[in-house]
Amino acid sequence: MQNSIKIAVFDFDYTIINANSSTFLNKLVIEAEFLEKKQPIRTPSIAELNRFKYPEEVEKYRDERNFTLLYQQIFRYMYNKYGINKQKMEKCLKEIRISESMKNLFKVLNENGFELMIVSDSNTFVIEKIIEQNNLTEFFGNRIFANQVDFDSDGQVTILPCIDVKKFDRLNCVKDTCRENICKRFVIDSFLSKKIGFTKQIIYVGDGKIDFCAGVGLRNCDIFFLNKINHLYTFNCLNCLLPITQWSWIFDISLVETISIFFHKSDDQWNRMTQSCPDISFIQLKEAT
Repeated sequence: MQNSIKIAVFDFDYTIINANSSTFLNKLVIEAEFLEKKQPIRTPSIAELNRFKYPEEVEKYRDERNFTLLYQQIFRYMYNKYGINKQKMEKCLKEIRISESMKNLFKVLNENGFELMIVSDSNTFVIEKIIEQNNLTEFFGNRIFANQVDFDSDGQVTILPCIDVKKFDRLNCVKDTCRENICKRFVIDSFLSKKIGFTKQIIYVGDGKIDFCAGVGLRNCDIFFLNKINHLYTFNCLNCLLPITQWSWIFDISLVETISIFFHKSDDQWNRMTQSCPDISFIQLKEAT
């Protein structure tokens, strides 16, 4: 009998957490500017954090196809301008809490034999720290794949791309969905290539267009979870590019907040069926597929 392996792959920002983990650190710069201008300190809104702009010498590195160099420059600016070091960032990240329903999902998946992975265009420093501070390290171990962060002895940061671009054939990507520093399908395929002799089942959870290429790589036995209020759902519905063209939609609010669960059924037509199933358990869902 052939051995089997079950893997649950998660995006991070606006999937595991309801925030952008990288822009959340803008809070430290905004508060430092308040102090510099001798203004009363107040907590900036999420909208303010997301639209905050740095000086031109930093913003010139902004590239929607590759955020690696931009965030390296941001981290260095934070340290050089305001003395915002690793310890201050860690303290700030403690404010990001993972919901109890998401923690419960990790527990249920783990109890049912799934290996849990994170594949993200964020960076290892913020992800690993948030996972650690929410007491979830045991579920992910060394299966966190993101842009690599290194702090040197002087507090300066170097960020390296998640993937080695020299080993990566971008022709396999779905056009305009992946970024220069990461293809999530490539990361997953590389991980699975080391699991020789196993039959594999994957569930994938994501919210953005960058998750689409990974979805294309799924098979009929795999499960694709989309956040229905975000960009991936809209992109998929507008383009109908996934090779699996019939879906059944189960919304399970008891397991994951605002995550719509899609699983593959057949290849012959595009037909989305909506059901409200607040009481369905993970075991029932598996039996349904």
